[in-house]
Amino acid sequence: MPILIDIEGPTSRRRRRHRFFTLVLIVLALLAAAGGGLSAAWWFVGNRLNADIDAYAAKLQAQGGHLAASSRTRAGFPFRPTVVLINPDVAFPPGAPGPWSWSGDKAAVAVSLFAPDALDLSVTGSGHLQLAPLGEPLDLAVQAGTATARITRDSFRESAVVRLANLALAVPSGATLALDGATLTIARSIVPPTDEHSEAFGAHVELKNLTLPADQTTPLGRRLDDLVLDLHVLGPLAPALDAKAFAAWREAGGVAQIVRFETHFGPLVIAADGTLALDESMQPMGAGTGRIRGFAPALDALAASQAMKLNDAKSAKTFLTMLARPPSPGQEPELRVPLTIQERKLYVGPVALLQMPMLDWPGMKAPSEPAAPAAAPEPEQAAPPPPNDDDAPQAAPAPKVERLDER
Repeated sequence: MPILIDIEGPTSRRRRRHRFFTLVLIVLALLAAAGGGLSAAWWFVGNRLNADIDAYAAKLQAQGGHLAASSRTRAGFPFRPTVVLINPDVAFPPGAPGPWSWSGDKAAVAVSLFAPDALDLSVTGSGHLQLAPLGEPLDLAVQAGTATARITRDSFRESAVVRLANLALAVPSGATLALDGATLTIARSIVPPTDEHSEAFGAHVELKNLTLPADQTTPLGRRLDDLVLDLHVLGPLAPALDAKAFAAWREAGGVAQIVRFETHFGPLVIAADGTLALDESMQPMGAGTGRIRGFAPALDALAASQAMKLNDAKSAKTFLTMLARPPSPGQEPELRVPLTIQERKLYVGPVALLQMPMLDWPGMKAPSEPAAPAAAPEPEQAAPPPPNDDDAPQAAPAPKVERLDER
C-alpha cells in the first residue's frame, strides 16, 4: 500500500491560498480604481464641455446671436464624454461670419479622452437652415444621412473638417437640392498674417453628385458630377470675413491661390489653377491656366439655351477647336488655354465665354448695373434678331489682363 507524504504541509497550502486571494483583491482594487478614475475623468470632461458650451453661448449672445437647447443629456461613457443637445437652436450675427441660423432635432458635442485637442460635432435628424449668401436670403429644410465635423486647435492654427452624406436641401416651395457627398476642410491662422505672403486661410472642398432643383436648371444640365477645390488665401484677412475685412484684405494686396480646381459638369470637364483677387468694385478678377474637354458640346448647349449668341458660340467653337490637341492618340481633344476673369467676364483665351454674376457683399452696396438712357437704349439691350447661320461671326476682344501671380 503506497504511502502519501504531504511535502508542503498545511501551513504552506494556507500561505499559497492567502497569496492567491491577496492577488485577486489587488486586481479588483486596481479595476475599481481604474473604473473610478474613468468615471471621474468622464464626469470632469463632460462638465468642461458643458462649461465651454455655456461660454460660447454667452459670447454669441454678446455679439447679437444665440445658442440654446431644450435640454441636455450625457453619453459616451467611459472613453468618449459627450454632451447631447436636444432641439438645438443657434444663430450667428452678421460678420461672425453670418448672418445665418440653424435649428434641428439633435446635436452632439464629444471629445475623446485619448485625443482631448479634437472636438467632434454630429447632427442627426432633420434641421432648418436660414442664411443669406451674396445678400440673397435662403430658407432651407435640411436632411442629411451623415453630418459630422471635427475641430482641432493648436498654438498656431485652427482647423475644421466637415463631412456630409446624402444631403437634401429643400426650399419652402418644395424644390430640393440633393448632394451625395461633400467634404469641407478649412484651416486658419490663429493670429492673422501681417503681410501679403503669409497664409490666412486654407480650404479644401469636395462635392459629389450635386443635383439642382428642377426649376433651377442650367444650360449644362442640373447635375454636377464632381468638384474639387484647393485654395490658399494669402494676406492679412481678418477672421470676421465680412465686407470690411475683405476690403482691407484687398487694399493690403491679398490674393487667393487656386492650387487645384477640377470639375465635371454636363459635357464639360475642367482642370485649372490660378490666382484671384478683388478689383476696385470688389468683384473677382484673376488669371490662370486651364485644361478643358467637352467644350464643343458645352458651347452648343450655351447657344441652344440662348445664354450665348449662336454666332459667338460658333466662332468660339471654331477658334477653340483649332487650339485643342488630344492628350494621346485616340483621346478627346483637350484645350490648354489661359483663363482670365476681368470686368465680371470669364475669358477662355481671347473668347469671352460667360458673364459672371454681381457679387453683393453683405454690409457693402455692390455697384449697380449701368442703366441705359431711356431715349437712346444701347444696342445690346434691344431685342436680339433671330439667329441666322449666315451672319458674320462676332469675335470677342482679347482682354487686357495682368497676370496676378507675376506682380
